[in-house]
Amino acid sequence: MDWINKKFKTKVSYFARGKYTVSYAHYRFIPIWHELRFWFHQGVTGGTECWSTQLLKVDEAERLAKGLKSINDVKEYYKEDEIRMEDFYKRKSEYYKKAVPYSHKVF
Repeated sequence: MDWINKKFKTKVSYFARGKYTVSYAHYRFIPIWHELRFWFHQGVTGGTECWSTQLLKVDEAERLAKGLKSINDVKEYYKEDEIRMEDFYKRKSEYYKKAVPYSHKVF
């Protein structure tokens, strides 16, 4: 019944200019690769907040890929960024409650 258990793999891929990405797959039959990302924002009023591809030097990427042994390691990797994202949206919500009377108004 090995086909029931999910497999976990990591890979390092060249991106550009000496930077590499780390991807992981958690699958039963066909691996679907997902790049590791990090939470990025310019500030509460910057307007740019997103999950962005993590670009690393080759030795950092290999170390990270070898350190990820299961999907639980990936969840642990994202924990800190998820906390930062939740804090960002909390601060953004508080800012807009104080500084912006309404988001739009139709006349």
